Amino acid sequence: MTHYEIIAVCISGIAAVISVVSLICSIRGQYINSRFSKATITQQIKTSVDAAKSQVEQMTVNMSSLIAKTQKTDDEQRQLEILKNAYDSTVEKVLNAYNDGCQKYFASLVLKDEFKRSYYSDIRQYVEEFNDKFTEPISAYTAMIRLYKEWHKP
Repeated sequence: MTHYEIIAVCISGIAAVISVVSLICSIRGQYINSRFSKATITQQIKTSVDAAKSQVEQMTVNMSSLIAKTQKTDDEQRQLEILKNAYDSTVEKVLNAYNDGCQKYFASLVLKDEFKRSYYSDIRQYVEEFNDKFTEPISAYTAMIRLYKEWHKP
């Protein structure tokens, strides 16, 4: 082999090594970007759930003085009914936030271990507490039902 051929083989070998290293870095970078993206979406779900829960808490506080009254005027009774409807609406927001998170869980858009750690007991509690809202096949919360069944297999 001539010097030129040896140099050509060395350059080809170096190019092959650089290509393999580049491929490994690219795959690792995609993994990191994917994990970062999943973490971001997981955080967005947490923000959404926390905001909805805060609204429920605020509605509970708003209703508490009327609920505590043993004798309500007609106006107070009407006001309480309006607040109860608003409360029901805020509970729906919480359930919608969880259902959205469950849909993203099944689409593998979230960090599944973190999602389960964060919402395992909450999802169980809501499905069991509001069983009228989780009656199949007419429930709007099919993703929550599916995840509940997956996590609580008999």
